[in-house]
Amino acid sequence: MRFFRDLIAAFATVIVVLVLFEVGLRLAGVRYESSFYESDPVLYMALRPRAEGWEIKEGENFVRINSWGMRDEERSLVPAPGTLRVALLGDSMVAAEEVPLDKTMAKVLESKLSGHLGSPSAPVEVLNFGVGGFTLAQEYLMLENRVWQFRPDIVVLFLSPSSVPSCSKRLYPGNFPFFVVSNGDLVPDPATHPPAGSSPEARHEHALLGNLMNQIRLFQLVRKATQDGIPREIAQLSGSRRRTRNTNILNMWLHPPASPEQANAWQVADRILGLMAEGARDHGAEFWLSAIGPEVQDNPNATAREAFLQKERIKTFDYAENRLQSIANVHGIGFIALEHPLLEYAEHNHVSLRGFFNTRPNYGHWNENGNNAAATIVADKLIEYHSHSEPSVRAAHKLEHVRTNDGS
Repeated sequence: MRFFRDLIAAFATVIVVLVLFEVGLRLAGVRYESSFYESDPVLYMALRPRAEGWEIKEGENFVRINSWGMRDEERSLVPAPGTLRVALLGDSMVAAEEVPLDKTMAKVLESKLSGHLGSPSAPVEVLNFGVGGFTLAQEYLMLENRVWQFRPDIVVLFLSPSSVPSCSKRLYPGNFPFFVVSNGDLVPDPATHPPAGSSPEARHEHALLGNLMNQIRLFQLVRKATQDGIPREIAQLSGSRRRTRNTNILNMWLHPPASPEQANAWQVADRILGLMAEGARDHGAEFWLSAIGPEVQDNPNATAREAFLQKERIKTFDYAENRLQSIANVHGIGFIALEHPLLEYAEHNHVSLRGFFNTRPNYGHWNENGNNAAATIVADKLIEYHSHSEPSVRAAHKLEHVRTNDGS
């Protein structure tokens, strides 16, 4: 009997110590990176619906994912009558987990467009479908399998330096969906398969564990120690090398293809963009393309930019943006040139568009200045375009699309 009393007392002591440790972490304001992602049978990876927690790698921001798996406020599947809907596609630059929701490009763009393209009876909604780490193939699958359900009138896709290399598994290895050109057609790569954890049961279990992890600081500390601490120390002691950075990402943004694999990646990217443009026409929506360059490209420090250009032996940063604009022209896609206006904004306002209190300036993702600048440039382009378009023609085109899909 005494043995069981001692066992219970020991167990209770452990529980009390753990609770006190958890309370201590919270009182000290200690925060750890939270879990926001899940496996997906189509996208391979997606934001986990209703996940919430802290983003602390760049800045410090509390993030909530809505019930649709979007870094956005709650949205209805069907827009209210008269609503102008804009859907944004992209990677972590668009998701903007580093800044508060109301400071993201999507929300600032919504506010700016509402004053020009919307009205109290016809509001504007900008829906954020950006997901960190997304490839061009995943953005295409997101458009086909999720975005069109929300009936957007305008879709804007933002590509980053990793977008084109990610079209080739030789250049961008990883468990991603890939497409290949077979007999002149673009088809899914039969050698790629969704992750094992993408079944409904596995996703449910992961969601329960992830949400629990996000609520308990002690669990987060253990995860950080096991993922970042001990393994990293072992690697250093054993002389293991850290994973090298994928040089294809920057090389393909700045230079023409230097190998058949790089040329093939551009071909696949071209085909994917063509399919996205075709899908937009089928759904009666405008489709726009823009490109977000590497951090040095919008660095207001002219000396740093020039040193980088000399190191790369190039005169400008414009290779990828110019090529993407040419592809857009071929497929009838609108193009929003972003990088030169971003740099002008940074220089004129004497601000860094990237960097947070816990990172160096001009590094990483857009801060609030960067999100505001990007939203301003995109809004100006869309407002200018719509001011020269005939509203009755756009409305008739949209109405015909709705009638066709409703079967009336």
